[in-house]
Amino acid sequence: MVDRFKGVKQMTTTERDIERKLETLPKAGEALAELHERIAPRFRRAEVRQRALRFLEGLLAPLERKHGWQLAEELGESGPQGVQRLLNAADWDEEAVRDDLRAYVLHHLGEEHGILVVDETGFVKKRHAPRGAPFRMKTDSMGYTVKERSQ
Repeated sequence: MVDRFKGVKQMTTTERDIERKLETLPKAGEALAELHERIAPRFRRAEVRQRALRFLEGLLAPLERKHGWQLAEELGESGPQGVQRLLNAADWDEEAVRDDLRAYVLHHLGEEHGILVVDETGFVKKRHAPRGAPFRMKTDSMGYTVKERSQ
């Protein structure tokens, strides 16, 4: 019986991880479509609805930082103006979208007495003190800059 499997290659951990990720992609697409369907009526124009979907796709993309330029690049756009226009000038009901997103999260993650805590973790920057001693700067969850001496 063992001889039958001599030529069969066993999957490595990395290959297994990749396979799992590939299995979740269709589910992620379905979930994004469901979410977009829920919030789409809050955007009055079809172009803005489409841009909102692309913006969500950009937010879910594996980017290190998600600012206007990188989102635009991920979406194949020449600059951040479209992303910025969606956020600061397009006609949509922000409060209704917030409420729809809250309902979506509660539906998928909710517990009767559950609490969701969202913390945007800061990113670390390495700098050197005036005398050349390195220290690290990062932002805390409230946006304040914190210095840490390197060892």
